[in-house]
Amino acid sequence: MKSFTNPTHFSEKIFTSDCFCNKRALSIYINDLMREKDLRGPDVYKRAGISKANWSNYISEKNNPTPENARRLLVGLKCTPEEAKVLLSFCGMNFTSGNIYDECLLHCLENHVDNMLDVSIYIEHYLSKIA
Repeated sequence: MKSFTNPTHFSEKIFTSDCFCNKRALSIYINDLMREKDLRGPDVYKRAGISKANWSNYISEKNNPTPENARRLLVGLKCTPEEAKVLLSFCGMNFTSGNIYDECLLHCLENHVDNMLDVSIYIEHYLSKIA
């Protein structure tokens, strides 16, 4: 198991001076990842645990993902940590230090955990160990 001595997580800041949401770039990047990984939309949004309506809004550039749904997209799209950083940057978010939840999510991405149920189970298990 990966050490959690130097945790990283997503910043909840959106639309700060050094980060902004780019709906067009996000949509293009999602479609590129799906094509590269031979994924279909329903596979992604079901694995991510987001609604079809939200998924459609992200793909059609109507809405920005919430921080929670951005995290979920990383799992649904089977992102590597590097791909996750790019996707988050298009959402106006980034990885920063200090949050166990997000460190656990990174661990899951590194280990190819590809659905939110398993990510949630891992996080609960980890948190029960440190409580």
